[in-house]
Amino acid sequence: MDPKYDLACDRCGGMMTLSEDRKEMHCEYCGNIVVLPDKEQEEKVAYAKRKAELDAQHEHYEKRKRMENKHLTVSKIIALLFVAGIILIPASCIAGPYVFRPTINPFEYIDVNFEGVDGEGKATVELIKSDSKIQNLDDLNLKLSQTYYLSENDVISISTNDLSSPCRHSVKYKEYTVTGLERFLTDLDDIDENAEKLINQKSEQLIGMAIKDKPQFTNLKHEKFYLLSDGEKENLMYDVYSATWELVEGNSKTVYLVAYYENIIVHCGNNATFSYDNCMYTGNILSEGSYQNGAVTAFESLRDIELDLNTNHSPDMILTEK
Repeated sequence: MDPKYDLACDRCGGMMTLSEDRKEMHCEYCGNIVVLPDKEQEEKVAYAKRKAELDAQHEHYEKRKRMENKHLTVSKIIALLFVAGIILIPASCIAGPYVFRPTINPFEYIDVNFEGVDGEGKATVELIKSDSKIQNLDDLNLKLSQTYYLSENDVISISTNDLSSPCRHSVKYKEYTVTGLERFLTDLDDIDENAEKLINQKSEQLIGMAIKDKPQFTNLKHEKFYLLSDGEKENLMYDVYSATWELVEGNSKTVYLVAYYENIIVHCGNNATFSYDNCMYTGNILSEGSYQNGAVTAFESLRDIELDLNTNHSPDMILTEK
């Protein structure tokens, strides 16, 4: 036991004595016991208290830092929106309704037509539908690679420019093959029975007008077609008929009457049509001397017709018959 400490009892004022384990003080007079504080425990308590203070300070710092970062982020967003507004608002003023545009395929709005004669054909574009987005062809800004002097099976292209169009274009280029142009007849095998009948009707009308005052011509009968062609843009067709020429003396002979077509174009099928640059009745002047019937315009033989075709027209043209 250590000696007495100079520590008065808080009850009686007597002298207190330290215990052997140095953890308590005992009063010898009134028996009061005072538990002495544990130094290690005091240190732990002090550490815990300090740590709590530091943790509280750190949490306060982090909270303040988070708030500052949040304010900074909001400020940045506001600044970006402000800058974007400065850029977009003038752009929208310039572009007007073209800033936010729907997307279309412009080629769904048009049809391309080809017309005219092969080698001199023309391409035209037609607006086949319109809506709230597209009102007319100008809205599509189309450009044709070639419009005139087209030939059958040529390929042309159409491009679009949507910079000033009310719509964006998902497709901006398309090719078209030229078809359906009228072609000068180059081969007699290209005409069918319907077209032949139509040509014969016109020929019989011409020949009929030529011999209407000549009753001596009888037994009019279609014989054949002759065609001279350069293979491209020029041709000459003879539609040949045979007829019996009744002579004054009671004799008769066969002659050939011809309807002449220059640069003929034929469309076959049920709705056959044909066109030409020139059409006339042709032949040589024939007479039999003392015949009272006088002179006639005709050919005496098919050979004479072939000679006429080859003699009076370009040698570069090819002669075919049907």
